[in-house]
Amino acid sequence: MSTYCGLHVQTIAKGAVVAEIEEYAALNHRPRVVRTTTAKTFGQLYGEEFLCSETQQPTKFALITEQPRWFTIHYNSFLPLRELATDISGKLNTVAVLVRAQSVSSAYYLAVFRAGEHLRTIEFADGEWLRQEGAPLPFEPTPLGKNISGEGEEPYYWFGDEPVREYCEHLGLKLWTHSALEMENPEWTIVKV
Repeated sequence: MSTYCGLHVQTIAKGAVVAEIEEYAALNHRPRVVRTTTAKTFGQLYGEEFLCSETQQPTKFALITEQPRWFTIHYNSFLPLRELATDISGKLNTVAVLVRAQSVSSAYYLAVFRAGEHLRTIEFADGEWLRQEGAPLPFEPTPLGKNISGEGEEPYYWFGDEPVREYCEHLGLKLWTHSALEMENPEWTIVKV
């Protein structure tokens, strides 16, 4: 993995999730047309279609179910979609988890929402905590992360792919399983502007 931008929603209500994504895309790209299709892959979302920006609205969303009761929505920009996560979690009275990762620079961003309420945001990049918003969730260790210092050295806590996966598992979400690659006939729902 090098770049990953995903919104994970705990629900079985696919139609409601797709409708929220369509509405969000339409509002943020007015007057452009939003098209929803199905495909066997998400195409070049992380390739030539990716917008390397934290301010640009995504123009493509790709939704799939890789585990029971969870939808994964990949999107093609680094913009934190807090408004969309808040709306979806509120309207569906569920949990939404935003995950952005860039393993090359060891940059990881997590935001957790429940029933329209922001619970927690944590961001770690290049060996430093950039953000910790909201109260720590009950399962969080103190300090947060994995101690990677050697024996006899001062503790140094790193928050990368392994601690991110463990954190999400406490929420019932299994990250980066790549099960879509193993599906015989994966069906992606693509929402594109």
